[in-house]
Amino acid sequence: MFRLNGGSMRRVVTSWILAAVCVSLVWAVEPANRKSNPQVRAVLEYFCSLSGKTDNRVVSGQFTDCGNASNLKIMERIHESTGQWPALLGADYADFRRGSITTKVPNAAAIEYWRQGGLVSIMVHMYNPANPKGGGLRDKGVDIADVLKEGTDTHKRWMEQLDLIADGLLELKAAGVVVLWRPFHEMNGGWFWWGSQKPESFIAVWRQMFDYFSTTKGLDNLLWVYGPNHGDKTAAYYAGDDYVDMIGLDAYTDFIDPEHIRGYGEIVALNKPFGFSEYGPHASSNPPGNYDYRKFIGGIKKNFPRTCYFMCWNAKWSMASNQFVKEMLSDPAVANRDELPKELFSNATMPVSGLPVEGNWKLTFEDTFDGDKLDSSKWIPSYEWGQTHNYNAYCDPAHVLIEKGLLRLKVEDKPSHGKKYTSAVITNYNKFSQKYGYFEGRFRIPAGKGLWPAFWMLPYPQHWPPEIDIFETIKDDPQIYMTYHWDDKGHKSYGTHWTEDSFSYSKQFHTYGLLWEPDKIVWYIDGVERSRFTEARVIVSEPMYLLINFGIDAGWPGPCDATTPFPSYYECDWIKVYQRN
Repeated sequence: MFRLNGGSMRRVVTSWILAAVCVSLVWAVEPANRKSNPQVRAVLEYFCSLSGKTDNRVVSGQFTDCGNASNLKIMERIHESTGQWPALLGADYADFRRGSITTKVPNAAAIEYWRQGGLVSIMVHMYNPANPKGGGLRDKGVDIADVLKEGTDTHKRWMEQLDLIADGLLELKAAGVVVLWRPFHEMNGGWFWWGSQKPESFIAVWRQMFDYFSTTKGLDNLLWVYGPNHGDKTAAYYAGDDYVDMIGLDAYTDFIDPEHIRGYGEIVALNKPFGFSEYGPHASSNPPGNYDYRKFIGGIKKNFPRTCYFMCWNAKWSMASNQFVKEMLSDPAVANRDELPKELFSNATMPVSGLPVEGNWKLTFEDTFDGDKLDSSKWIPSYEWGQTHNYNAYCDPAHVLIEKGLLRLKVEDKPSHGKKYTSAVITNYNKFSQKYGYFEGRFRIPAGKGLWPAFWMLPYPQHWPPEIDIFETIKDDPQIYMTYHWDDKGHKSYGTHWTEDSFSYSKQFHTYGLLWEPDKIVWYIDGVERSRFTEARVIVSEPMYLLINFGIDAGWPGPCDATTPFPSYYECDWIKVYQRN
């Protein structure tokens, strides 16, 4: 953010790291971008874990500078005076001299700090796309909704700016850097062109940027940080849980208490990791540089207990220019760079999305559900035999949704075609089938009385049995059911189920896989074997196709009741099928 300082503009952009949510590391944490890479998930899990700690729970951060002034000098000064490296580096892509965007120098500092074991926050003071001359950071009377009006010069300049920013973030992706990405800071204030807009207009622009970066540009290395100024309407511009990973407040004051920093209760109610996305002592201009930083961490611990990070501004607000910074960074509550888990920065130690089965495999089928409609070259929105099955619902193709890179099958408490409910199914009958291989999908599965989601396989051409159920769940039962059906002078079946205390199929996405070979069928959950069938004589040996269906109200799951959530969504991130090469 920018503030005036004796007639000259002072850089006051912000960084942010993340806040405290009462979630333990044993629980998987889902980023807003469901296709985020494993390191992003690990960083988010780390921040979410801090709320349960007493020591090393508030991540220290320092903003360096904007554009070509971004470098590591201020971090080195802090280390020289305190013996500590801040855990989080902040930089800004704004090029104020040209009224545009520059990424090369900020990225160089970010990549180097990441390689040294530090976290990275990138922000940008965007120029006003409605201003043909460039710049215009503090232009008044701008309607932010205009940037989304296709065919206009404003929209063209907006997209050009997004492309410049995305190019910089893609360079960081290529370098393996997870970015705490904080756009549109202090949007509840009126000092930037995007500030004090109609909330619905601002939210639409945030979501457009999110979708463009996440889907079109493939930026899977970002954690999205929402950072208003303290004061009024701190949650009014929040774009929603599916578009934000972390939250923060900007505050410039000596007094770390609710009277001087307002809006904390409103924003932490959003239940995302919270921090001070910008902090500076004194006020937003003319800081004297003699602040006792012990007061800052003391006020956090006393009055803002959900805090899990802070980002000090540069110049005379910084940790390099004030007093008792060594004491603050040495406080047991603070986590500096040396206290960060080393696993966050090593690709070699991060979990990868490799197969849990040995051997040389080739990918034969994949759908990541990008776009806005079901890929008709891969799926049909029905069973081979029609729109109904052995449960009390009609499967309406309109209930097959492709949204934000996810397949979402919707069930509603709405009668249709003589059935009590309306649901959905997709199959790839007559589109794809395969004999033997490894079959895998990533799902978040709803729970509720009467619900019966499944991911399964039937033979092609169609007959029954055999049938392989990669998984089924029923009602609010926490178990994952894995079953094989075959014919041996009558219907036979083998089935097992699995769960554990820390596992929830409805709260988080999990990966469900099946290895099918002539002598065995093996079920996997999150890459770990959970069941095995080895009666080779009766294992199916003909091609099979895939089905993903949302059953409801049948004999096994039982009826729905007043607690059943409607509408409910059964979500799939991707499907992949492999064959031994």
